[in-house]
Amino acid sequence: MGDMSSPLKTLVPDFKKIEDKVLSVILERFGLESELPESVKHADLVLLATEKRDLIERNEVEWAVLEGIEPMDRRIGALPPIHAKQMFMNAYYGITSEEPA
Repeated sequence: MGDMSSPLKTLVPDFKKIEDKVLSVILERFGLESELPESVKHADLVLLATEKRDLIERNEVEWAVLEGIEPMDRRIGALPPIHAKQMFMNAYYGITSEEPA
């Protein structure tokens, strides 16, 4: 399932319902709490603020969800999809007991 930014999610309520269902399956599969810790929610907002600053060409519009949230000091850039996938898979294999196929 792809990601959708929080401001856009407010305009597409059905996406949030689907996302919540997928999240509940993931949390159950890995035995995680159903409520994400505040630290995770805050980190997600910091990354959203960073993405807004670095990846969106015209970002003059204020997003209410980001009020009081500062982006990371470090700037980010988009990766080619193949590189992003490889980095994700390396991280995944690093935290699970599964072996690469």
